[in-house]
Amino acid sequence: MTIDRHVDIADALEAYALGQLPPHESREVDEHLRECATCAQEVRELAAVLSGIGESVPPVAPSSALRQRVLAAVASSPTPVRWLVVAAEPVTSIDVTAADALCELDDSLRASGVRLCFAEMKSPVMEKLERFGLMSRFDDTTFFPTIDEAVSAFVATV
Repeated sequence: MTIDRHVDIADALEAYALGQLPPHESREVDEHLRECATCAQEVRELAAVLSGIGESVPPVAPSSALRQRVLAAVASSPTPVRWLVVAAEPVTSIDVTAADALCELDDSLRASGVRLCFAEMKSPVMEKLERFGLMSRFDDTTFFPTIDEAVSAFVATV
């Protein structure tokens, strides 16, 4: 195994310990852990920490109020809404529950004929969306580096 591949796998150990890797990546990490005592020890330590965190913090579901407010804003818009662009720069992470809520919002918006897009989303957040299998729903045409570019892309569709 190359050093670069070892580093790539070591970078994925948190997601592995959280069970967030797709099956093929999880199998690669499993194979690596059989050969690398250092990474295997790190996974054991991560699992212990995560277990303690999971037991100490009660689960909190995302507020349905956000979805309701977004849908109410779309419904009350004086002009038809075709795109909704989330300025995602402040978002630093996303968990499975938030990803589920995002899918529910997207389903509701799609049912209303509205396309959900994102501007200024950080790479680690996009990587988590990919790990959660959401990139088939939100493809490359859904993400924009800036709000201005998202607006320009929308204007080009009019």
